[in-house]
Amino acid sequence: MSATTDNGSGSRLLNLPVKIREHVCTLALIDVESIEIFSPSSRRAAALTQTCRQLRRETIYIFYAQNTFALNLTASTLPKALKWLHGIGKDRVSQILRFIIRFSVDVQTQQQRDDAARACVSAPWPSPIALGATSMGALVVDCVGAREELHKTGREFAQAILRAGVARERIEAAHVWDEADETRLWSLCESLERGFNWGLNSSVSRGWRFSGGEWRRN
Repeated sequence: MSATTDNGSGSRLLNLPVKIREHVCTLALIDVESIEIFSPSSRRAAALTQTCRQLRRETIYIFYAQNTFALNLTASTLPKALKWLHGIGKDRVSQILRFIIRFSVDVQTQQQRDDAARACVSAPWPSPIALGATSMGALVVDCVGAREELHKTGREFAQAILRAGVARERIEAAHVWDEADETRLWSLCESLERGFNWGLNSSVSRGWRFSGGEWRRN
C-alpha cells in the first residue's frame, strides 16, 4: 500500500461513469483460472488495486469476491499459509468466492531420496531421523508420526480459515497425488485431508455457527 497514491488525478479510468468503470475493472480483475497462492507465476495481488486509494476501495472486493484461490497444503507450507491468511486480513478472506485446498506430501529431490535410502540401510530401526518437511515421503519416515503430524496440520489450517471467515461451503478439497505415488504417500495425504475435514466439521461444536453466509463464533 505504500506505493498506492492518494488519488487518481489525471486517470482516464476514473473519469468514466461509475457503472462503466466497475464493468471495466471487473473484466480486468477476474481470472479465468484459479489463483495459485504460492506459485511465483500466479497473480496473488491485483496491480489495479495498487494504483490509487480510490481504485483500491472500488476494486479490492471484486478481486477477492470474483476469483477462485488455490493452495497446495503440506506440513511445510502451513506457516506460510497462516501468514498469508493473516496478511490479507479477515475482511478479504471472508470475501473469497471459492477456496481450493489441495493436499499433498512435500516433494523430495533425488538427493533427499538417496540420502533417505542410505540412512535406512545404515541406521538401526526405528530410524533416529526426525520427521520433517523433507522426510514425509522418505523410506525412513515414521508413518504413524507422519499421519499424526499431517492430521494436526490439516486441523490447524481448517480452524484458521474458519476463524478468518471463509464460509464452509466455499471450501473445496482436492488431491494432487497420482497413480505413480506410493500407497504409503496416499495414506499420508489422506491423513492431512482427514485432519482438515475434522477441523472444519468439529468447529461447530466448539462455539461456531453458520449465519449470514459464513461461519461465526457464538
